[in-house]
Amino acid sequence: MMYTITRGPSKLATQRRTGPTQQQVESKLGELRGRHQPSPWPLSSPAQKLVFNRVNGKRPQVLPQHVSAPDECYTLAHEENVRFVYEDFVPIDLEEWWAQQFLAKIENCS
Repeated sequence: MMYTITRGPSKLATQRRTGPTQQQVESKLGELRGRHQPSPWPLSSPAQKLVFNRVNGKRPQVLPQHVSAPDECYTLAHEENVRFVYEDFVPIDLEEWWAQQFLAKIENCS
């Protein structure tokens, strides 16, 4: 199957909009001007929501927030398990153990 490439922007690219059209903005401004009378002092108007657009489509860098660790509460069962492992655990040399197993297997076969 052959694909053809059209010249110029595709329908998707020409129809894509990132915000309201100029006509929509002007009509909204007309509605707002009709409802509110201009105020003599700019600070007496209701606070407008600030909108920050991304620059070049990049996300702003967010600094990691430090999350405080919750207070650790140990149950009696947990403390008992820790005590058991701490008192009874004996570290072993795994290579030495495998060597002993290997030699025992050889002695049993002969």
